[in-house]
Amino acid sequence: MSKLVSLDLTLNSFHGNIPKETGNMTKLQQLDLSSNNFFGEIPPSVLNLKELKVLILTDNSLSKEIPIDIGNLSNITTLDFSNNKLTGTIPSSIQKLTQLETLQLENNLLTGEIPSCLFNIKGLKNLFLEGNYLTWNNKAKIMPRCTLSELSMRSCGLTGEIPDWISTQKTLVHIDLSANQLEGTFPLWLAEMNVNDIDLSGNNLKGFLPPSLFNSQSLTVLSLSWNNFYGELPSNIGNATEIYHLSLDRNNFSGKLPESIVNYQALSAKSLPFKFYNLRNNSLQGSIPDCISNLTKLQILDLSSNQLVGDIPTKIGNLASMIETTNDSYVFIDFDMSDVILNWKKTQQGSLNALKVLNISHNNLYGRVPASLGDLENLESFGLVIQQYIRLNSTITCKIATTDYFGYSSAMSRRPVTNNNHQRLRVRKHGSHGKECGIGYVVGFFVAVGNLYLIGYFVPTKPPNHRGPTKKAKGINSKYLTSYACSLWSKL
Repeated sequence: MSKLVSLDLTLNSFHGNIPKETGNMTKLQQLDLSSNNFFGEIPPSVLNLKELKVLILTDNSLSKEIPIDIGNLSNITTLDFSNNKLTGTIPSSIQKLTQLETLQLENNLLTGEIPSCLFNIKGLKNLFLEGNYLTWNNKAKIMPRCTLSELSMRSCGLTGEIPDWISTQKTLVHIDLSANQLEGTFPLWLAEMNVNDIDLSGNNLKGFLPPSLFNSQSLTVLSLSWNNFYGELPSNIGNATEIYHLSLDRNNFSGKLPESIVNYQALSAKSLPFKFYNLRNNSLQGSIPDCISNLTKLQILDLSSNQLVGDIPTKIGNLASMIETTNDSYVFIDFDMSDVILNWKKTQQGSLNALKVLNISHNNLYGRVPASLGDLENLESFGLVIQQYIRLNSTITCKIATTDYFGYSSAMSRRPVTNNNHQRLRVRKHGSHGKECGIGYVVGFFVAVGNLYLIGYFVPTKPPNHRGPTKKAKGINSKYLTSYACSLWSKL
């Protein structure tokens, strides 16, 4: 195999040490051993592969240090050691890799300072260092020779202001400086760069957002969560029409929701995998604009834990893309709805044909359980815990194959429920208390009010914040809702 040029053993079950004989394949230009179970060190014999251009060892369990003479691989363009257990520092000899374009060292156990010499590699375009125990020397004077397209330095011990040398990277499309200790304001120079993805979440940044940030026609992802930004959202926030992921949660933004948010063209683009809009945990005021229902491709909208008032727009039920998320990792399963007073009225309770879980426990509901609930063919669980004046209607005809009725009421009828098709019926007490919510990713503090006739108001005084179990579920739009479980405190 001495004349072999390319060796790709990706996604196998090889284990043990990487054979030292690998270094005998001196004509090798590409070596990919990713996604196996190799462990131990990167064999020094690999450094004999002088013609090697691509070396990918990601997703293994390699440990020990990066070979100190890694710079001997002078023809390397791609070096990917990510997702291993490598320790030690980044060797300074790496600056000798003059052909290097992509360096991926993320998710290892590397320590020490990030060597400033990395930025002297003229051809370097993609640099990923996140998920290590690296630190950054703020006093280092960086005059980069590289021209980066992607820069990820998440959790790299960055302090002080966002490094201004980044402003020299005119071709930058992705920047991730999240989970550091950065301070100061959002730099005007960054706002005016044509970056596609910006992630500065989990820092100590503050101040107003520059309006020029939203004049960009390149910006698609903006994540500024967990900072201290304040002031009103720029009125031109909707001018960045290509944004499909906007996370501004857990800041101190105030004022009204700008109506320009409905300008987001990307939220109507079918080709985009996920559409996300998160403004929870701020101090936003006023009402939810009716025009928000025009974002027909929006999948997640979270406006919870603000100071919003007024009626929930009834057309919110038009957001049909909220039926199901495409990535379970984004599904939010713990919602605080303790500030909401719900008023469920009229006779629409039986029209939620895909409803599987309904828990309306711990409220002050009264009267009979509507017979139309028997039309919920997919209902699997129905909770009425601690309702003082609820009576179970004995004439309900259940079309459900399997239902778990839980709870009790001092006025609940003791007569059995009529059942035509049940395979299993359980009636039991349910000991949970406080709030429960398993609505998938609920629309902020409300869920698909178009057919539910829910009216939600925030109240200034919070009732007791009891926490019950949560359930993961998919489903938002009321017409197709697959899970709705809310135990709420009602307090006027």
